[in-house]
Amino acid sequence: MIFRKLKYAKKINQEHRLLLRAALLNGQEAIEAWQNWCASVDLEDIDSESYHLLSLLYQNLLTQQLDFPEMTRLKGVYRRSWYNNQLLIAQVKIILNHWQEFGIKSILLRDTALAIHYYSDWGSRPIYSLDIFVYPQQALAAIEKLKELGWSTQSKLPEKSIAAVQSIQFRDESKRLLNLHFYIQTRDLYNNFEEDSIKNLEPIKDDNLPGYI
Repeated sequence: MIFRKLKYAKKINQEHRLLLRAALLNGQEAIEAWQNWCASVDLEDIDSESYHLLSLLYQNLLTQQLDFPEMTRLKGVYRRSWYNNQLLIAQVKIILNHWQEFGIKSILLRDTALAIHYYSDWGSRPIYSLDIFVYPQQALAAIEKLKELGWSTQSKLPEKSIAAVQSIQFRDESKRLLNLHFYIQTRDLYNNFEEDSIKNLEPIKDDNLPGYI
């Protein structure tokens, strides 16, 4: 297994900047950034933030028809990301379509939104958890329908109101993680966030996903 020793970085450093340049720039700038990054890190011991960018890096180098000895390793990371994302996105479609049948509106957040809506290739942005927002008024119904689909939680579920809960974590039988959010901002700010504001949101760029970004 490659890239075994993942760790969390405390802040963006020069290595991260080089990796970002290699993943986003073109031509000689990308090549130089890639070579300098490789020379400054141990590929078996990189932090989680860097690992998160490797799929995007692979796609950028591949698109430019650049070839380096490490491409085989990067391809493995990319393919793992693509496969896992396909499984998670399939679950998102099931959930959102099930909710839609009962009039439950949803908004995709974080990696889920970025990978599905903004990346042209679903393998370039790894999704480590599903993050979905539903309005507090529809939270209890959303939770009930989620349980019908086989998702469960260790948290104590509210019986009448979601007012005291910011979000709840659910997992399915495959241990995939879903964070169900009920407040995007603080509760004080939410008081000015009316439900009809959903008309200002952008629909997901997928006809099979009846939700918003």
